[in-house]
Amino acid sequence: MSGQGTLLCIGGTGVCVQSGVLGLMANRPTIAELRATYSPEKRQSDRSFSLWVAFVARPISFYITWVFIRADVRATPVTWFGAGIALAGCVFLALGGYLFQVAGALLIALWSVLDTVYGNLARYYGSAGKRGEFMDALVGYLVVAALFCSLGIGAFVSPDRGVEWAAGSLGLGDRAAREVFLYLGVWSALMVQLAIPISSRYRSLFGESFRQRLPRRNLLGRAFSLALLLRSATGYGAMAPFVLAGAIAGIESAVILYYAAFGTAGMLLVATTTALRAPRD
Repeated sequence: MSGQGTLLCIGGTGVCVQSGVLGLMANRPTIAELRATYSPEKRQSDRSFSLWVAFVARPISFYITWVFIRADVRATPVTWFGAGIALAGCVFLALGGYLFQVAGALLIALWSVLDTVYGNLARYYGSAGKRGEFMDALVGYLVVAALFCSLGIGAFVSPDRGVEWAAGSLGLGDRAAREVFLYLGVWSALMVQLAIPISSRYRSLFGESFRQRLPRRNLLGRAFSLALLLRSATGYGAMAPFVLAGAIAGIESAVILYYAAFGTAGMLLVATTTALRAPRD
């Protein structure tokens, strides 16, 4: 049998299976068997990260995973296939116009589902590894950056109702309003992800997550707990449905504004928390 994972043979029988497929029907799993690979720890992680992932993307992903396994598609190609889907979505969003933006948002939503398919396949085949996890995360970071830049470009090329309101009600004028949302798109691309290298650097230097040093009963701890709740409901992992809703409603500019504010507030909170809680030498 070709593919990733350790090939195990049962002596004297001539039967060989991959380690990651033991306990499942070789390349013929049921949906229930695929769901069984979804551990309680991973389920809790999904809920903490994003309600969209936990209750929409992940359940849908099991059916797509079922199809991919029958086509003998492995985890890594899904990462690159998803990246291509997301890139196409960003191009459509940048073109502006209602139909292009709805099409682009649908492709971004599909990418978010394929991102969970990668994990399902890696667990099923027993092929999860550091390199694959790193590449999957790298693609995710690049897609998010490209997504908000594309939204900003789309707002500049084809202003929606939010941009038009800013141009008229705020007295910015058409050109200035379009430029503001272009810059806000780029700003959002930076802010929604800047907390990641800050927290990663903290962990690499001090060997623990800064959250472990965060008292839950003081004002800072409660603010951070509230921020995590908001992130799960509407933050980083909920971008796909928000972008889709904004495209359908014709107000992607509102999505840009929200994530510019959300990303900035989240980055400042993480930066402040890590600075205050960093152990003294």
